[in-house]
Amino acid sequence: MARRESLSKWARKHIRVTDGPDRGKPIRLERWQKGVLDCIDREPRTVIALQMAAQCGKTTLAMIAALRSAVAGSGTIWGTATETGARDAGRRVDQVLEGNPELAAAFPSPRSGPGARASWKDRRLDGGGWLAFAAAGSASQLSSRTAQVAVCDELSRWPGRTRSGEGSGFQLLRARTLDYGQDARIIAISSPVVPTDQICLQFKDGDRRIPVYRCPACDGETIYEWSLVVGREANETPAIACQQCGVLHAERSRRAMLRTMRWVAQRTDPIDPDCASFRLSRLDSARSSLHQVCAEFRRARLAAERGDPRAVAAFRNLHLGEPAETGADIDVVYERQRYRTIRADIEQICVGADVQLDRIYWCSAAFTAGNQDIWIADYGCVLGDPSEGEIWNVLETTINRPMHAGMRPTVVSIDCGFLTSHVRRACAQRRGWLPVKGLSGEGVPIARRIGASGIAVVGRDDANSTWTARVAANRAHFPERITRPELADMAGGEALTAEAGGLRWRPVAGRSNHLFDSAVYALHARTFAPRTGGRRRIRLVAV
Repeated sequence: MARRESLSKWARKHIRVTDGPDRGKPIRLERWQKGVLDCIDREPRTVIALQMAAQCGKTTLAMIAALRSAVAGSGTIWGTATETGARDAGRRVDQVLEGNPELAAAFPSPRSGPGARASWKDRRLDGGGWLAFAAAGSASQLSSRTAQVAVCDELSRWPGRTRSGEGSGFQLLRARTLDYGQDARIIAISSPVVPTDQICLQFKDGDRRIPVYRCPACDGETIYEWSLVVGREANETPAIACQQCGVLHAERSRRAMLRTMRWVAQRTDPIDPDCASFRLSRLDSARSSLHQVCAEFRRARLAAERGDPRAVAAFRNLHLGEPAETGADIDVVYERQRYRTIRADIEQICVGADVQLDRIYWCSAAFTAGNQDIWIADYGCVLGDPSEGEIWNVLETTINRPMHAGMRPTVVSIDCGFLTSHVRRACAQRRGWLPVKGLSGEGVPIARRIGASGIAVVGRDDANSTWTARVAANRAHFPERITRPELADMAGGEALTAEAGGLRWRPVAGRSNHLFDSAVYALHARTFAPRTGGRRRIRLVAV
């Protein structure tokens, strides 16, 4: 893609800011942005992967590369996760053109003329160049023509396959650029979600470049990481420490160090030698300050304390440019969260059970006042055929033994997704037993009663997130007798993964998730329990 002037010079000459206090002025690129543009312009790398925080300027880089390619007479496909996103991307391009009359002159009017676009999908130029927008789920939009530049916008949210089943949208776009060889560019940009989403995989496959800075105190090189930030509370002055000498740099010093930034590759032998991958957080951008990032952290922490299990994960995604952790460190939990004696202020005990073909796994959870901490009082497995009555009698005897200060379970929540009729019959014959079914998908409440059948619903996505967050936050405690494999099954039997364009909880390879399910159902059984430790028959009504 050799050109007479570099991408960064072309951008300063032709692109003006379209909003904010600098509106109408030539664009000012940060040092990290220039480094990425130089890579796009000069290095023989086919794939440029940008795993970055939100609102830091990564989309601007894709916009510059796409517009310059079109003006130079080449073709560009801009792919987004959805058709609505493709329309929004077209509007952003139009906004840039409206703010840059000289650049807009290269594009014919959208309403008339021989080169006018027929719909929102195309921007055609008199010189033969074009810019098209496509949805990742549409194979026809992605593979309709050959392009020199392909932009994959918000790649982590793309579906795993197109609607026609022709592979992933990323693969289709990459195939559209093959005719251009080393002059082709696939620019993948996105904030990450979980470690297995597509932008994280592209970053891992590439050479993994991170920004490093020169410390004025020791003249050594350091990086900006959240773990190095101190003074995060509202009444404190935030600062970031140098990795080498430990000197704290407040906001003014941090901004001065941004001018010394350079990209350093962490891998000299990348899995994909044609991929240059970059990672950036808002700590590395002049668009935000330490005060702003710390304020966002406090908001996320408060939201998590008020019951939003994904708030801290969203902070990591959007502000740190890092994938959210999908589980707890089992070794840390094993060392720190086991107990010899259960606390005395236990208010209530609930049981969750997972039904299998020849056995029933169960777990009892003891709750403290205010539902802040959860103590796994006991767990186990009873063998037998759930289609016969004897196993249910054994389970009843097992879980009804006093577990703490003479307390017995208030609610027994049993998964009825398997052998539904037998589970319902067993629950109908016993006081406080509740058939429960887990449902995945956005918008499903964590726990609610549903239907005249008397089956309660647990929203698996939020329920699993809540349980995992409780474990990771040291709010779940396990008996000292638990083994590491049992703890791994109970605390991390499932993980949040990117699948088919969305987030799904799936079993971890090599682990059973039966104790995990039992603990999740036990945690949320309290939703259906009385406020105090008394026992009552649960009455469910249609909704």
